[in-house]
Amino acid sequence: MEMNTGILRDVHADEYGFSITDLTVAAMIKAYLQSEKVDVVPEELRKIVSPEMQGLRGGTVKSRGLQQEQWSGIDRDALAVLIDNARTAATISAMEWQAQPGENLLERTIEFMRDDLFPVLDGKEYVASMPVEMSEFITDCWLTVA
Repeated sequence: MEMNTGILRDVHADEYGFSITDLTVAAMIKAYLQSEKVDVVPEELRKIVSPEMQGLRGGTVKSRGLQQEQWSGIDRDALAVLIDNARTAATISAMEWQAQPGENLLERTIEFMRDDLFPVLDGKEYVASMPVEMSEFITDCWLTVA
């Protein structure tokens, strides 16, 4: 399936101060959502974002000056399902990923994701200890596509 790279073009996972594992999870979520049909993505995110956010459109948490209580109350069970679905899709794709000769960092990154991260990543376990910035990232995804 061709990726719809335009749908979340204004949400950049590397702007949330994530650790490498959290950054990888956020990028994986974004890639998964971009692979979905455009009309499916808002419904997927509506299941996750806090009810207070469901009526808002556009901008970001920071640009809107939203308080943490407004955007951090996400449905963790629904996010866990999204993470598991994204992991499954990424695992299938990772079997085809190959670095070009001489791209050692990319090759190590692909190996890390394929061999170390994906096999042990569990949505429920991840959301139990995820950083609050992941809620911000998911809410920003919603504000972008809603």
